[in-house]
Amino acid sequence: MVMIELNKSINTMEVGEILEFLTDDRVSRMDIPAWSNRTGHEILGVTEDGNTASYLIRKRERIRHPDRQRDFSRY
Repeated sequence: MVMIELNKSINTMEVGEILEFLTDDRVSRMDIPAWSNRTGHEILGVTEDGNTASYLIRKRERIRHPDRQRDFSRY
């Protein structure tokens, strides 16, 4: 569910804008960096306060990996 929320948020933004995304989901701490690598959006920083992690993410142009059949541009 966290990744769906992150995708919805980033998809409403313009390229270059920065999103602050807060989560208390421990699994997302692995998922968000993998998602960033897949999509090309840049993680500018991560801070943790107790159970909550805050990600600063800059929206980048969507990328398409030439070595993969699947188009990740919709993510």
